[in-house]
Amino acid sequence: DGASKSPTPLLTNVTKCYLSPSCYRERLMTFRNVVNYFAKPNMLSPLICARFGWTNTSKDILKCSHPKCNATICISFHPKLSSTQRYKLTCTYRRMLATSHSKNCPFRTDAERWLRNYDSSSSSSSSSKKPNDYIVPPHL
Repeated sequence: DGASKSPTPLLTNVTKCYLSPSCYRERLMTFRNVVNYFAKPNMLSPLICARFGWTNTSKDILKCSHPKCNATICISFHPKLSSTQRYKLTCTYRRMLATSHSKNCPFRTDAERWLRNYDSSSSSSSSSKKPNDYIVPPHL
């Protein structure tokens, strides 16, 4: 019976689709409305968020695009934060880009691996992490 065998290849194709460059571009396009995702630090740029599976669904709201995950993050900064407070909150949100995914989400492993590499390169360089703020993970 061919119908009973189709879910496995379909599931595999769905997972590959979410990790494909075309799906990345679709996620990136959800950030077009600048009113919904405006003035965020480069470490939380649309390029990085979309790279790790996030779509912009409404003002400051990111949602994982994988149907088995459905994680959601609100990325918001109070305008009166000091630059140090803003940087610390940015680092927290950056970690959340990886850790907010469900354990089985295909984006989680990739994002965590990038964060580990990012953190190790930041700590092995100078004590100031500012130059590394602009590191973007490789394209899919």
